[in-house]
Amino acid sequence: MAVSAREIMEVIPDDAPVSAHYALTPHLARRTHVYSWPNPFSRSMYGTDINLEGMRLPESDLIEYVVLQVPLTEEVAAVWTTVAADFVEEERNDHWVVYRRVTAASAMLEGDRAREG
Repeated sequence: MAVSAREIMEVIPDDAPVSAHYALTPHLARRTHVYSWPNPFSRSMYGTDINLEGMRLPESDLIEYVVLQVPLTEEVAAVWTTVAADFVEEERNDHWVVYRRVTAASAMLEGDRAREG
């Protein structure tokens, strides 16, 4: 499973904002925006105010990649179905799936990167 995790993370650009399964977030932590799924799409164990659990954080619009373990659990799938329309499957193996955002927000970020590079 460790090899398949390393392989799947290779498809994610180093500077891309990502929300990932908790087992992978330490390996993705050298980036500005990394969240443990379901954050920032559904606030979970994030901050001190438990009354905000389940709320969508504004940072969710920045996420370009999502990495989830397969098969999806019922709990993961419940949140995923609320955002899946904004993503396409980029890569998959026996244990993990990577989704890439395909909405206008990601196109703007890609354009910014091209101008910087």
